[in-house]
Amino acid sequence: MKIQGRYFEPMSSRGHQARLKVRDSFIGVEFDNSRAVNDLDVESIQGGHDINFVGGAYFRSNDRLPSELIDRYRSPTQKRISWLEKMSLPKAAVLLSLLILAGLTFRLVFYSIESIAVSVFPANWEERVGAQAYETLDYLIFSKTGMSQEHQTRMRVNAQRMADAAGLSRRVEIFFHDSAFLGPNALAFPGGPIVVTGDLVELLDDEQEIMAVIAHELAHVELRHSLRQAINVAGLSILAFVLFGADESAIEELAAVVVGAVTLANSRDFEREADLAALDYLVAGGIAPVNMLNVIKKLSEYYCSRSADDQYLNCESEASSWFSTHPSGVERIGYLEEAINNL
Repeated sequence: MKIQGRYFEPMSSRGHQARLKVRDSFIGVEFDNSRAVNDLDVESIQGGHDINFVGGAYFRSNDRLPSELIDRYRSPTQKRISWLEKMSLPKAAVLLSLLILAGLTFRLVFYSIESIAVSVFPANWEERVGAQAYETLDYLIFSKTGMSQEHQTRMRVNAQRMADAAGLSRRVEIFFHDSAFLGPNALAFPGGPIVVTGDLVELLDDEQEIMAVIAHELAHVELRHSLRQAINVAGLSILAFVLFGADESAIEELAAVVVGAVTLANSRDFEREADLAALDYLVAGGIAPVNMLNVIKKLSEYYCSRSADDQYLNCESEASSWFSTHPSGVERIGYLEEAINNL
């Protein structure tokens, strides 16, 4: 068997026209100038065109590799994936069971060590990441706000008083910027700082409601949500790779969808946790917690009245929040009302 393609030397991105020779257990490569590389050891076959050899060289065929050659060098995991991809009802049940098992394994094993991983991760490293991210976005999408320095200083002082009263462990810088990209918004970087946009200050037009927004962002920093999310994504990705490998298969794509869905679910959980923690911070600072509820109502009304075709979005349905980083406005209003009534 001879297969036309290109041969790449180890650590080289330049391919040479060549023919792959396959005979029984022998694999070699020959070139037009009569040079040849013989007795190559196959490490893996990636997709349907690339053969990786021990030592770093690889061969990319012009056409899809013969199925008998691919089958010969498939790993046990790849063979299981190929079997699953020829879908039937029993195989679909096997795949669903594997995904459920993966999810349970992740929750039982990885979640149990998440708090340990977070606790040993140096806070100053997290703060450096946040500071670098802020500097980058400050250059790309932030601009100078029209708010007076007096107004900014007053809100920073009030926010620090609230944080001190709530016993928060971090002193976080708060910046006010305009941003055509973000609109009415606020965000917390890993370990701080916090940015509040001028559009949000204008929309809320109430300092106590702005304090509620800052309380929510302080909760993200205090509870280290950015770091926890990064750890969760890394853990899920490793688990998906171990179970399904990475050979550009449909199963790999499905695993990526599952990782994405779980990541979004985690993000919504963190938003809920920050909402509820913000209520405690507001109470500690002597600010009525109903301000948090008012913020969500105003933001929901604002965003639900805007869309590309000037039509109202379906904000009454919680199904759309499954694909969002935040719970729906309806859901947030519901659990905030319940929590405020129980304070």
